[in-house]
Amino acid sequence: MAEKKRVTIRLDDKLIEKINKRANELNITTSDYIRQAIELSFGKGDCIKQKGELPLLILTLNRLGNNLNQIARTLNYAKKADKLNEVNYDKLLNELIAIRQFLKDLLNDY
Repeated sequence: MAEKKRVTIRLDDKLIEKINKRANELNITTSDYIRQAIELSFGKGDCIKQKGELPLLILTLNRLGNNLNQIARTLNYAKKADKLNEVNYDKLLNELIAIRQFLKDLLNDY
């Protein structure tokens, strides 16, 4: 793993407040938010400014998708360990599928 190095930049108070607010909304550190914003912008010019909330939406949807995958893995484990009956498993799985489809539709509509 590459060693992380410190970079110092100057920002006005208004921008710092916006960055901190977004990071708090996503429940991540300010440093993580800035790193992810930079990574999103590589190769895309000013995509964050041009597309407004889209990068934040994509980041949020990716995090939700990861959470849904963790829930699905837990459901599958519970079913294999006979800790969840077939009816409840099917209900929960269908709910997860509906949530996943809703998120895909939301992203496509944006």
